[in-house]
Order: sequence, then structure tokens, then C-alpha cells
Amino acid sequence: MNLHAVLIGINEYELNPLQQCVNDVGKIENYLNSLKDSFQTISIKKLIDKDATKANIVESITGFLTNANDDDVAFMYYSGHGALEEASGRFSDAHSGTIESLVCYNKNKENQEIPFLLADKELRYAFSTFINDPHLITVFDCCHSGDIVRSVAAPHEDARKRKLSTIFPSRTYDQFIFSDKISEEDIKTKKLASLIPFKNSLNVSACLSSESSWEDSKGGVFTRYLLQLLSAKNNNISYVDIVKWAKISLRDITNKKQTPTISVQGQGKIDHYCSWLNINPKHTQTDKGYIYFNNKNGWYYDKGKLFGIKEGSEIEIRVDQSKTITTKITKAYLENALIEDPFEMGVSLDPKKSYPVATATIYAPLLIYIQNLDNDSLASEQIKTIINNTQGVTLCKPETASYFITIFNQTAYITLPNESYKPLAVQIDLLENSEADIGKRLSNQLNFLIKWNHYHTLSNPEENFSQTAIKVEIRVGHDQSWQDITNSDFDLVPIENQLTRNDEYFQKYQVKVSNVSNEEVYVTALLLSSDLAIITDPFDHKTKHLKPGESIMFYEHTSTPYAGWSLDSYKEIYNWKHDYLHYKFIINNTEDITATIPEMAQTALPAPITHYGNMMGHGAISDFLPHATKWGVYTSSLRLANPNYNIISNKIIDNWEWYSSNEMVAPFINCLYSKQEQNGFLSEYNVNLPNATEDLEINSKGLMDLVVKFGNHLDDKRRYRRFKKSKKLFPGLPVIVAEGDSWFLFPFLVKDTLDYVMEKYPLRSLAAAGDEIQNYRKSGQLLKEIKKVRPKYVLISGGGNDIIGPEIVNILKEGMPPGLEPAKYLNEAYVQKTKDIESTYNYFFNRIYEFDFVEQVFVHGYDYVRADHNSETIKNGWVNRYLIQKGITNLEDRTKVLTYLIDEFNELLSNLTARHKNATYLNMRSLVEKTEWHDEIHPNDEGFAKVAGRFIEAINQLEYIT
Repeated sequence: MNLHAVLIGINEYELNPLQQCVNDVGKIENYLNSLKDSFQTISIKKLIDKDATKANIVESITGFLTNANDDDVAFMYYSGHGALEEASGRFSDAHSGTIESLVCYNKNKENQEIPFLLADKELRYAFSTFINDPHLITVFDCCHSGDIVRSVAAPHEDARKRKLSTIFPSRTYDQFIFSDKISEEDIKTKKLASLIPFKNSLNVSACLSSESSWEDSKGGVFTRYLLQLLSAKNNNISYVDIVKWAKISLRDITNKKQTPTISVQGQGKIDHYCSWLNINPKHTQTDKGYIYFNNKNGWYYDKGKLFGIKEGSEIEIRVDQSKTITTKITKAYLENALIEDPFEMGVSLDPKKSYPVATATIYAPLLIYIQNLDNDSLASEQIKTIINNTQGVTLCKPETASYFITIFNQTAYITLPNESYKPLAVQIDLLENSEADIGKRLSNQLNFLIKWNHYHTLSNPEENFSQTAIKVEIRVGHDQSWQDITNSDFDLVPIENQLTRNDEYFQKYQVKVSNVSNEEVYVTALLLSSDLAIITDPFDHKTKHLKPGESIMFYEHTSTPYAGWSLDSYKEIYNWKHDYLHYKFIINNTEDITATIPEMAQTALPAPITHYGNMMGHGAISDFLPHATKWGVYTSSLRLANPNYNIISNKIIDNWEWYSSNEMVAPFINCLYSKQEQNGFLSEYNVNLPNATEDLEINSKGLMDLVVKFGNHLDDKRRYRRFKKSKKLFPGLPVIVAEGDSWFLFPFLVKDTLDYVMEKYPLRSLAAAGDEIQNYRKSGQLLKEIKKVRPKYVLISGGGNDIIGPEIVNILKEGMPPGLEPAKYLNEAYVQKTKDIESTYNYFFNRIYEFDFVEQVFVHGYDYVRADHNSETIKNGWVNRYLIQKGITNLEDRTKVLTYLIDEFNELLSNLTARHKNATYLNMRSLVEKTEWHDEIHPNDEGFAKVAGRFIEAINQLEYIT
């Protein structure tokens, strides 16, 4: 890695000469030459006084600095005057009517005046000519450097502003360095970003564009502090920490307020958290912060009210590897806080150093509920432990929780309440990941959520603006009127057939922010998106200074001042009704908080799984008087509708094979799009498909019978994952395979038989794979799975739907009188049904006997179905209403018929298993109490627990007694 540096220092100005700029360049040169261990070569070009003409500076940028390769560092330092120039309506982003410029040397060898203003637009153009992408850094110690880079001041009589008080008249266009490449008409009519793209670079400025940078007899104040902190940190410091340290160090030191600041241009490898001059590329950023010393006020913590810091709060400071001290916050500001002096505690700290804070940032508390849809106690305890070890999270009841951690399909993920199957971030696999990885991943997601929730709920309870300071307006189409959305919600509807290049629905709109107060305000905008990102780009990652009546548009720094918002594909696939975002506006009347913005931002979490991760000088009296800080937070929320809500879209249909076979995602699709209804012992599913269903068979193999097999097929993946986890946790226990009807699979409504058995043994469930027992044989799935899994035991539940469910209408005679023996009400179809059932069970017992590893097959014959229900239950049921339709209206007759059918079925299984030594019949009759039924033919949780208990007891007898 090589360093290429251009250092510019100008003292010899005619209007207002300076004294220390050349001296500053010398200090920076000496500093850079001390970095020989960090760079292979160090190439420095100095432009001092007469050499620092505009032409020489431009040539040094476009010539000398362009020698830097992608892996090198290109560094530009400027010490001199900054100035303002009238924009004359030439640049669309010059909201104040002026543009910021460096003031170059303005005489040639013949002592004739030459063009000497180098505007921020021209610097941007010069950098845009770079072919390579080096680590490009600029540091400007001059006034008005906020938008080129920024400024400061010092408390001695010889202090000088590095600023020319006059506003220069607008130049002729031919004096701009890009005049021969870009027409003036284009500059006036087109967005600057489309004409002069940003080169990825970072600027550190001594002050805001509205402030002054100062020098004294020791040199530029900002430069002095910069070199001091670089020495104290041994160059291992990020750019954002440089600015935060400088801002605290200079607080109340210079004559008038000055705010060192930072800005990143363009997209690329350079950001706020990069290490100074890329010397320590692996520089780690702490979110806990540091304390810094201010010569006037004492020690400051670099976190303030925006991070939840309150007066009286305690923080722990790490003095060295073996010693920490605890001190209190005595005064909290927006960005930072004054702390109790450690010296009063008998601890003397070095004022030239910074010290890390060991206390976590005090964000707003996050209320979480664990929703355990898998009924997995081990997973629940694991998640509970992780949450309890995550600072800032409190477990609570579901009705008070802001978010849920949901356990489903052996995954854990964050959801909103009442949105159980719509993860906000990628699901964490509880089956394949180690316990340590699960803890690490969930803690990371929770920390993202904690920070996001903090800014989502951020407010100033002592809001001290007398009225709302800003007005936020939205306009969807250029020909539509602006609508006020300040502190309100707004719905956006995507235009039909308006899709992004990624085939996502989108909408574009404009947002305008206006200062409607009677004083100047500083506005910071955060975009909080549903993927837990906190985005700061609406105002180009900066705080904007607005005068009364002044307005600014989102994305004015781009080629088009429009916001674009697309519905992420995963939100369509996971059936979100709408997407949402919140614009948070942090307003205050005293300070630019640009240096803090990077710490408020955060990237999005990976998406859920789809097929697609002061010294006083002269000035106005207001500059001398104390300024009471006012601040407030306003919210504007948008929703973007999902046109395919509750409809299986083509994104799923076209990739049906992937979704139906993916064990992690398939159960989500099932829960999101199907509505389960029980038809006897058969589960049926209502599924919403697109209007054009005639081509489904052609477009998606296996989708033509989607309505029939949708839920059974997809939910099978959920139990399969539970089986894999159980095998992993209990490798010594016997494996079970189970095939069955709704007594073995009654998802979500109750905890069924297999749910309980799976708590004791690894069980591979095939339940609800078919609608009747004959279909178990037809599909062949049971025998295939036995061969694959090699279980020790097999459980079968089947036949109930053939004789007791809706099929009962086919085995009853019509028009029979009351009071007959139960068998008299049954026709010949009943006899054939029982023969078919006996034949099918006999087939399975014989075939399973061929697998010598299977020790026993367990079957059951159900419990007695009741007839004594109220009229509403009978009306919505599956048995009694059919008996009544056939004329069996008498309660006693219905009871006898149902008892007879259950007894006959149980006797059939009892006699059949007696002929097979590998088969065992379990009697469930009179097991479930009257209060333990969920509906006509299904027990509730307690009832199914008893049924499961019979299976578990039978298996235990073979395992632990024989």
C-alpha cells in the first residue's frame, strides 16, 4: 500500500492574510513521513502560497493523485481560506443561494489576478476523473468547509478566521473547470449527480458550511487537535471517531461555535467506520463509545440523549486492562454527555487519551414474548436463556409484547404479534446450528431489533418547540398535489404492471420537508424499514440546516429527487398484507448532528428464506448569548400494499418444486396460504390461487392437485425437521414411524397424539399423507419410509374416516324406524368397508413383518363418539348430522349406532392383531372424558394426551420391562 498526498497551505492572501497555514502543512508533512512503517512508499506534493494556484491544485488532483492504485491511499489536505460564491441559480442543490469554495492563490508571476475560487462542484468533478478507486480522503481546515469539508476557532488575541467575510459574485461559467465538458444549460436543468457522479471518498471538515475555522499562534486549531488525537490513538482510529473526538475537544473552546463534521461521497469501500488512511483496515468499532477530554468543561461521553443516555445514569469506564471505574452523567446533550470528573474519585486520566466505556448503550427496553408453536420445551428454554443474556430485552406476556420470538418448524425468528408465520428476518435453524451459533445469531438479530425499536419509539417527552417545527409532505405523481403526512400515516398502492428489474412491485414518490417555525432548525432524517434497517440517505447522510420557510426534498443529492419503494419478493411470498416504513425526523435548533448519524444507521438483517441473506470575536449579539436547546421527533409512516396478499403468486407457482420440497420453508407456505378444515378424520385445505389456474398443471409439476395435498404435504416438512432434531438430541432412543389420519395430525388447533409421542421418542410422522387407510397402501409412502428410516416401532391410525366421518352416509340405510338394533341401520356397503379395512391392515402387518428391524406395529380403534351435542355442534359436525339426515333422529338410537361402529372397529383390530405377533392393538374406548373433546370426533389437548399415553406406555413396556 502506497500513500500519495497533496498538501496545500496558503498564508499570502491579499484581503485577509493568514499566518499558520503553511506551518500546518509542515506539521502534516512531518506526520505523514512518520508513517513509513505503514506504507511501502510515501509520495508528497506540497503547494505553498504562490504555488497553490487553482490550476496547480487541479493538476495535482487529476495528475499526481491519480497515480494511486486501488490498493493505495490518496490524501488531500487544505489549510487556508474558505469562501462563499453566489450560485446565481446555476446549481439545483445550492439551496442557500451560494456555493462553498476553497480560496486559491490569486496572482500569477506577472502579479496579475487569475481565477482563484475552487468550488466544491469542481473538486467533485476533479475526483470523478479518477480511473482507479484508491482510499480517497480529504481534510480541509478552512471556513465554509462543511459541504466541501468544515471549520473552527481559538481563544487568543491573534486568533484569525480562515474565512473571507465577503460573498463573491458568481463567476462566468467558463471559469469552472468542467465548462468545456458540461454545458451550462445542462448544469442548470439537470441534476448534478447525473452530470458529475460522486467518486467514493470521505471528507473530514473543520466546521460546517455556515461556520468559521480558526487559527492561533500555535497553528490551525482543528489541525492541532487532529494530530494530537492521531498520536494518542497511534493512528488506530476511525474517521467517525476522529470527528466525534474533535467535536468534543473543540466544544466551547473556539470563539464561535464550530462543528467538525464528516461526509462520505459515492458508493464503495470507504465509509465512516474505515480506519484513518486505511492504516488499520481491521479497525473494530465499539457501540459502547469513549470518553474524551475538553479543556474547558472536562470529560465527555460520546453518547447522548439520542442513544438513551439520561442525567444521573451510571457508566463504567475501562481505565486499563485491569481497572474500571464507575461515574455518573451530570449533563446530557443530544450527541454526548458531560460526566462526573474521575479526578474527584481519585483517578487521574490522561487528557490526551480517550478511554473506552464498558457500559452498553442504554437503548429503550424491548419487550419480547416467546411463542412456541412447536411445543418444544427444550427449544423454548434455549431461546429464553439467550434472551435473558441479552441486555435491553425483557420477557413479557403476549399482550404486552412489542415483538415475538417464534419457534416453528425447528426454527426461531422475530415476528410482529399476530403475524406468526411472517418472519422479519432470516429464520435461525435450531436443528443444524450449534447451540453457540444459535445464541450468536439470535443475539445479533435482537441487538438489531433493540436499536431499531429505540429509534422507532424515540421521543422527547419534554418537547419544547411551541408548535410543530417542520411540515412533511408527500407527492406520488408530479402532477398531483402535496399531502401533509407530518406525524401521520399514508398508504401507497403500487401501479399495476409497474415492476422493477427484479420483478417486484414498486411505487415512486417525492417527500418534501419544510421549516414552518420562526427559527432556524437542524433536521436529521432516518428511514426505519421493515427489515430492521435504519437508513440515513434521504438527506445524503447529513443533518440539514433550514431557515424559516425553507424546504428541502429527499434525495436532492441524486440525479432525480424521488424516493423509490419496491415490495421485496420475500414479503410477497410470505404473504404480507403490506410493507411499511417510518420516517423519523430529529429536529433541534442548535447543532448539526451529522457526526452522529452513522452511529444511528444500521444495515438490514438477512431476509427470510426464499428461492431467490470559543473564543469570542466580533459578531451579532446572538452569537454571544446562551442558546437554549430545543429538540423534538416527528414521525411519518408509509405503507405499500401487496397486490397478491392471500394469493399464491407466480413467484411461488413458478418455483413450486423448490418451495414444496424445502423443509425449512414449506411449512410457512402452508400456514400462510391454507385454511384447514376437518372433514371427518381427513384434513382439507382451502387455498387461494391466481385467477389463471388453467395452466397450473403445465407450469408447475405436481401443482394440479395442490388444493387436495397442500397442507398435508407441506406440513410434513415441519414434523420431519422435528424428527431430525429428536434423533440428534437422543441418538440412543428407538426410532418410530407413524402413518395416520387426524388423530395423528391435527395441526395448530390442538396438541394431537403424535405431538405428545414426539416429546418422548424420535418419530417420523407421515400422518395425513392420505385421506383414507386405502390411500396409505396406494401411496406406498409408509413402506418406503420404514425402509429408509429403519424404525423399531410403527404406529398406524386409520379407518375412522371410512366408517365414522362423512363417509358414514354411504353405510346407512334410509327411512328406518326408531328403536332398532344398531346393525339394522347399516347396509351392505358397511360390510364391504370393514372387509377393505381388514384387508389393508393385514397387508401392512405382513409387509412390515418383512423388515426384521421393526419389532412391533401399534394400532388403535378410537374412542366412543358422542351423540349428545348441542344443535350448533351437530350442525357443524361430521357424524350426527348425517345420521339425522338418514332419519336416525333419536338421541338413544344415534348413541347406539355410534357405539356399535366403534366397538365393531375395535373388535376387528383386536382379532386381526391377535393373528400377527408383530402387531399390537391398543384400546382407547372410554378413555377420553366428556369434557376432553375438542369437537365431535377429536379429543382436545388433555384427551389426546391420554391417547398418546397409551402408545407411550406400550412402547415403554417393550423398551424397559422386557
